[in-house]
Parts: sequence; C-alpha cells; structure tokens
Amino acid sequence: MSNDCTQTGRILLGDLDLPLMRPLTIAALSRLVVEAVQTQTALYPIGGQTRSTLGRIPEKPGTAVDMTALDAVIDHPVADMTITVQAGITFGKLARILSEKGQRLPIDSIDPEKETIGGMIATNASGPRRLGHGTLRDYVLGIKYLTDGGDEAKAGGRVVKNVAGYDLCKLHTGALGTLGVITEVTLKLRPLNEARAIVFLRCFSTNLEAAADTLHNSQTRPVSVDVLNARAMIALANRGISNPDPLHTERMGWIVAVGFEENSLAVQWQVDTLCQEVAIWKPLVMEGGQEESFWQGLTSLGHSSRELNNLEQGSGYATIKATARASELSMVLTLANEIAKTGLVTGHLQNGVARIHLPGETPLENVVEMAEKLSGLALKRGGNLILESGPVAWRRSIPVWGTPRPDHEISRRIHREMDPKGTFNPGRFLPGI
Repeated sequence: MSNDCTQTGRILLGDLDLPLMRPLTIAALSRLVVEAVQTQTALYPIGGQTRSTLGRIPEKPGTAVDMTALDAVIDHPVADMTITVQAGITFGKLARILSEKGQRLPIDSIDPEKETIGGMIATNASGPRRLGHGTLRDYVLGIKYLTDGGDEAKAGGRVVKNVAGYDLCKLHTGALGTLGVITEVTLKLRPLNEARAIVFLRCFSTNLEAAADTLHNSQTRPVSVDVLNARAMIALANRGISNPDPLHTERMGWIVAVGFEENSLAVQWQVDTLCQEVAIWKPLVMEGGQEESFWQGLTSLGHSSRELNNLEQGSGYATIKATARASELSMVLTLANEIAKTGLVTGHLQNGVARIHLPGETPLENVVEMAEKLSGLALKRGGNLILESGPVAWRRSIPVWGTPRPDHEISRRIHREMDPKGTFNPGRFLPGI
C-alpha cells in the first residue's frame, strides 16, 4: 500500500468478499495488475456499481479496484467535437463539462452521478434513445488500457477519421473488462438539441402489432419508440414522472412512447405529423419539460442503485432482457406481460429489445420457468435472452448470456490471447472467459 493507492474497504461480488483498492494514478493501477498476475489472482475493476450484478458469478479470489479517482479530462478540442477523458469519470460530470460548450454524449445512463464512462464502455451501455443515436460503441474513437503486463496500450485515436489496424476499441466495448483495464477513452460528440418531445399512444395488446407497423411506416424519424405495460408506467409515475393517461393505465393496457429530439421546427413538425398518423390511438404529448426525466426513469427502471442493493436482501427488481427481430418484438412483449404477473415490462419497439423487471422475491422456480418460455420464443424470432441483473441464486440457475452462439468460441480465443492467465474480471463474461 502506498500514498497513491489505498484500501478503502471491502466489497461483495457474488460470493467473493474482496478488498477494495483505490489507485490515484495509472502507475498505481499498473502495480495492482502486475501483482495480480504474479500471484495468479484476479482483478475486478469497479466504477459506480450500477451494473454490478450483470454477468456470471466471479469465482477467482483477487482484488476489486475502485476506478473513480481516475476521472481527469485529458483533452477537449471543442471544434473537433471530441473529448478524451480517464475512464473513472462519471457520466454526470462529463455531461456538465460538455453542456458548457453546447455538446453532449447522446447515451442514456442508469445513474449519471454514479455510472462511470469505463463501466459504460465495458457493458456497451444504451437506453431508450439508442434508436436514433446508437449505443456507446458508436462513439468510441480511441482507448488506452492496461495489458496483463501492466503496460498501457492504445487503440484508435483522437480524431474522427483514423485507421490503425484492428478495431480494438469495439473489441473492448461490451467485453465486460475481460481484455484489460480501460484507463482512457476518446469519444465522438454531438451538439445539444434545441427541443425534445414525447408522444404517448394508448394501446391494448390486441393492436400493439398494428401500432408497431404504423410507426414503422411513419414519415417521422423518432429517436426512441418504447412500450410500457401498466405496471411499468405506474412505477414511473410513483417516481414523480407524470402519467399521460392514468385511467387507461388502470385498465392494464400498453403505453407507447415516441420520442423526438432536434431543432424546434423539426420536432414540432414531427409531433404534428405523428399525431395525424396515429389519431386512432388518441395521442397525448408530454409537456412541461419532463421528457429527459422520462427517458432517465425508463433507463434506470429496475437498475437503480437502490434496486441493486435491495436485491441482496431479496427485494427490489431483477431484469431479464429478451431480444428478437424488431418486426416480431410485439409477440415477445405480449408473452412477457402474460407470464410476468407482477413484473414491469418495457421494450424498445424498433430495436427488438424487451425487458422484464421482476420482483427480487419472485420464487426461483417461477423465474426459471419464465426464462425458458421467453428464451424459446426469442430464439425462434432471431434473438436471445440475457439476465441483466439478479440475485446470486438466479445467476447460478439461469444461463446469464443466453443460449451459446457460434461466435462465442471466437470470443474465447481472443480472450486467451489477451488475458491468458485469466486476470481481468474472470468468470463474469461468457463461460471460459
């Protein structure tokens, strides 16, 4: 232990009770990597712990590393619309810095004041607005990371147009920190939008597919198209986000939320056009500047720090993610709503992603049965099933990353080359990684 690296406590990851170290410099972090390799133990990078229950159960003893002290801004050439930061910076801090220059990183965060950029890259974070803006993978221009030798390697660059061999940036994005410890990242930015709006449609299960087809053929280009069952809409209302139609929600239907972001004239034209196209579903427009709160609430639903802490006590919500072809997602949503009697069901309608947030006290045998039914339906429709968060017992009983695919073996081969001793986050990603 030294002045630039101290132990700040202990942390529970799965069944492992690990010491939590907080390095203040890259050199200190490098020493931790070298020590872990030499002692054949593991290193588990930790950010804001907003996605700490994503992945399989880690089983190799080692050290957890708090990355939040490494949060400096390295470079921000405003005219180039890029920024280079250390991986421990929180999304909220980054957003405030960018906002001062009229810029933003258009990704939805679970908890902006806690979630770190490094953690978001490791999980390829996205939210409701991924339809219009993509996922974090689309904004990573360059990274630096520590190899198993404790050396800082780099990939990509600091400009939008750069070609430098294999795209290791995309390889690290979504790898759950299993290929090295990300220390620095360069991100592509976008300007702040002038205006935003959300149009809500009242819909029942019998015409959800028809609503999806109408939206697919719309003249408008929304940044988000989300579906919420009644319980999910009530949960958001309980968090202070206005419910556009309380009477409809009480009748247990669906709410479809169509979001727009752009300049004021474009947003107004799209809202007016959509309202004409979907008049049959009696559209309502969210007013009062609550659009950002709605997207934030939907992103954090079932994933907030409080929810994750409650999971350890058998309460809170756990989240199952089901994917399918976008044209067939309504079938997955309908089945999820039928079998998840007390669950909150949401979906990114045109991205083919559905989420089922189940109470943590749901009996394990019920969860396993639901997962099997949803997995079967998702696989038939070109998708898969992922357990995004859940108690340890759930993660031991349900295939966390879904049905194995042929490309999983490619991932294992890459991992063996980049982390042959299994130092970085072992056990949490695919089997064998």
